[in-house]
Amino acid sequence: MEKKIFRLRIAFALGSIALMTSSCFSGDRGDSVTAHDVCGGLSEAAASAMEKITATEEFGKDSVSGKEEFTDALLSDLKAGREGKEREFCRVHPDKNKDSPVPRIHFGMQDRDDIPPEKETAVVGEEDFPFALRATSTYTSADVYFECRSTSTERNSREHPVVHGKLSYGPRLVGGEGGLDAIKLHMDILQHVARNIAGELGCEDHGDIPERDEAW
Repeated sequence: MEKKIFRLRIAFALGSIALMTSSCFSGDRGDSVTAHDVCGGLSEAAASAMEKITATEEFGKDSVSGKEEFTDALLSDLKAGREGKEREFCRVHPDKNKDSPVPRIHFGMQDRDDIPPEKETAVVGEEDFPFALRATSTYTSADVYFECRSTSTERNSREHPVVHGKLSYGPRLVGGEGGLDAIKLHMDILQHVARNIAGELGCEDHGDIPERDEAW
């Protein structure tokens, strides 16, 4: 009887070691996800930018967002003309580095007349990007305004709703590559996410937001 129990203990121990070894070689991250998984899925350039501004490569599973349910709610806002209502699409929580900033991205319908005009002279710490109705980024945030031309969103034959996408932070600002370097990193992220949302909404030409595989 004792020999049988001893053999069972040995088998259990060997099985545990094999399971641990398998987990190590398979790259199991437990409860964390990579930058490619957050905010509905990021491209290589966008994921790299997310890692740099948060100074980490692992994120909490609550950073993963589903596009379908979110865009259904946003589409309802566009059809009803609910301007000014912001809906948070994702909030990215660094898994290990608790001192890192928490980037957030939200979208909402915007009155066309409220789109900030382009500045006549360049401003230090702010950069405009050549796509959509307006795309601009600073070292603390980024904004994209795009028109959603779609039969499911048009309110009359001549006017289409405008969507405002914004990347911002909580109390902490940039914890990785900060300062002026963050300007382009923010747009690497927001451009990819905004294009995906425009596609899910059915906006013609993805709201004139081009696909971009390289970093700005």
